[in-house]
Amino acid sequence: MRTTVKKTGGRFDYLSNEVSKLQTNTDNRLGQNVTSIQINGIDNFIQAGSTSSVVNGNNNSIACVNSSINGTGNTVSVKNSILIGNDNSINGDNVIALGVSGLTGYSNSTYIGSPSIYLGDVNSVIYVNGDNKNVLYNLWSTGISGESSLKTIGNRYTEASADYAMATGTYANASHYAEIARSSSNLGQYGTVSWAGYSTNDSAKELNLGNGDKFTLTSGDTYFFEVKAIASNPSTGNAKQWTASALIKNISGTTSIVGIPIVTSDYADSELSGTGISLLANDTDDTLKVSVTGNTSTHINWFVKGDYIKVNKSNIADS
Repeated sequence: MRTTVKKTGGRFDYLSNEVSKLQTNTDNRLGQNVTSIQINGIDNFIQAGSTSSVVNGNNNSIACVNSSINGTGNTVSVKNSILIGNDNSINGDNVIALGVSGLTGYSNSTYIGSPSIYLGDVNSVIYVNGDNKNVLYNLWSTGISGESSLKTIGNRYTEASADYAMATGTYANASHYAEIARSSSNLGQYGTVSWAGYSTNDSAKELNLGNGDKFTLTSGDTYFFEVKAIASNPSTGNAKQWTASALIKNISGTTSIVGIPIVTSDYADSELSGTGISLLANDTDDTLKVSVTGNTSTHINWFVKGDYIKVNKSNIADS
């Protein structure tokens, strides 16, 4: 294969002359070792090492292997990928992006549509982000800032801002670690969270949701929780369970429990008869505190599941 050099704008660009494998307009520029590229358009820059790809469009800067790029103004470095859209920046492998614009893309990802693309009667858009942010949502949905989970499925105004969270329906807000939230109205929602940890003595210990996170309440929040808890000594297998319930609220920054939480235990091995669990309001950091008490010099694992319903401070229904 012969290679010629063309000087363009004060720089040298290497142009492949392998006509049998390369189709290009004269206004396109190519880097070294570019082979088997078909270009239909002008003012594209095909970067060094690109091969076995098709480019349709103008003003793209592309490094590509086994890919198809269709659009204008894209800056792309991909392998085994398909892009249809304009003004996107994608750096990764195994990407499918259809009907997108202004996208920053990642490896092992699929993007279909953007807020300006309508699919079907409900304006549905699918966005699956291989950078550990997965979203299935429609035109009105928001909230993809958390990590590593399906973030939103919904009609409108759903949000999942916490890591490993999921929000579904309408107006649901999953703002706590690994929370699952669902709603059909802006007046409230229901959902599930879990606390976990271990104790090694008989001192009270607070459990967390994961990653050190706590269950926070913002001003105006009111939750009713029904809790199931289990404790187990991994050495002996002895266990104990509890059920508990509590009504907790945050009014103008003051967090408190209404009445006295109900805590009962119906099943327990004798070894863990002295262990316990409490639901408390922590007004200092506006959280629902799950506190457990173990046995002296004993490793005990704890897991707590909390199902809640929540009423919002808004007094106007929009469902």
